[in-house]
Amino acid sequence: LKLKGVFGQIAIAVTAMTLLSLLMPLFFQIVIDKVLPNSSFTTLNVLGIGITLAILFNAGLEFLRNYLLLFATNKIDINTATKTFSHLMRLPVSFFDAVPSGLLIKHMQHTEKIRGFLSGSLFFTLLDMVSLFLFIPFLILYSVPLTGIVLGFSLLMALVIMALIKPFQRRLDILYQAEGKRQSRLVESLHGIHTVKALALEPV
Repeated sequence: LKLKGVFGQIAIAVTAMTLLSLLMPLFFQIVIDKVLPNSSFTTLNVLGIGITLAILFNAGLEFLRNYLLLFATNKIDINTATKTFSHLMRLPVSFFDAVPSGLLIKHMQHTEKIRGFLSGSLFFTLLDMVSLFLFIPFLILYSVPLTGIVLGFSLLMALVIMALIKPFQRRLDILYQAEGKRQSRLVESLHGIHTVKALALEPV
């Protein structure tokens, strides 16, 4: 919520980039349908200058979007790491006795992935949905049957993804538990390496 202004600016930049992306196909359509048949080279020059300016403006917006996103993600990383460590320090000693240190480190490393999902994948997926609502009227304007085909394939892809979510989630849970145990064993072995060497507990 503290960074909603920054994410609002990113959303405005992405929306503007989406609108600018519509200019390129419209430019080629005007050139092919209107300019070339009439040999209107003056119009072609004007359109060329306009599309060049639009491309430069789009590049500036993309730089601004990446800069703001980097700023927001760094702020989120700092806040998340600070709050996670503060919460960890308030936990009782019995918690640390019950949970291996390696597993705790694994959990803390996953905060970066959660941040990446919230500020990256999820955020831009929502923006892409907004872009979809901007593109659909233009698709319908050009061809209703082709729009139906595009939406049909999109729905089919969505159904396939929904059907695969549960199996992937189960396998990722198993992988996550196995990775936690592996890292826990590694961290605790390195932490107690003097005991391991003194008792000759190295695996054969």
